[in-house]
Amino acid sequence: MTTTELFSQMGIWIVGATILIGLSWGLTAWYQKGPKGRRNSWAGFRFQALFKSDEAWKTGHKVAFKQFCLNVISIWVPSIVLVVIIKSSPVPIGIILIVLCCMQMVWFVVASRMAINAALKVTGDK
Repeated sequence: MTTTELFSQMGIWIVGATILIGLSWGLTAWYQKGPKGRRNSWAGFRFQALFKSDEAWKTGHKVAFKQFCLNVISIWVPSIVLVVIIKSSPVPIGIILIVLCCMQMVWFVVASRMAINAALKVTGDK
């Protein structure tokens, strides 16, 4: 396998993984912010601040869902476009896709922190 083929395949796998991880995160936030969302130990972001009340739980997930929507626009769309044109120059595009995947992981951390801060404001702890 040549370097070019490796970066082509890596780029496609990374975009797929990025979308699957992001989709599970976004769907969880979407459901938990809705009327049927309840504090639980099996689905949702499990941070201590979000468990303090039902309102904190919903508020934190609303903030996380807004971040998910921004993530789709700024990370997924460019990633998919790059996968479509990856045959033209796979090595630089593969590197860009890896960077976009890393940016999404950082975005998850930032969005989680924003959800915690929103929940703390609801409970009055901060």
